[in-house]
Amino acid sequence: IYKQGRLNKGADALSRMHDNAELTAMSSRVKWAQEEKIREEVSKDEKLQQIITELQQDPMSWPGYSYKQGVLFYENRYEGHNTRICETM
Repeated sequence: IYKQGRLNKGADALSRMHDNAELTAMSSRVKWAQEEKIREEVSKDEKLQQIITELQQDPMSWPGYSYKQGVLFYENRYEGHNTRICETM
């Protein structure tokens, strides 16, 4: 039901702007359900650890690979020891 002006106190309160209100920072992070299992399996895979180490020293050392926020990607897709985990994400 539409209420005009001062009769609609809910909308009135939501639309008020305060002079000193300020949003200084905001962040979010997606967490995969299998994240811990993925990290554990990657940490046990010597080949993937070698790729990660080399990428940290030189991001261009493995074309197509990237290492972001502790996760290894190949062509912007998760790259891991067990591909079955990736299929369930």
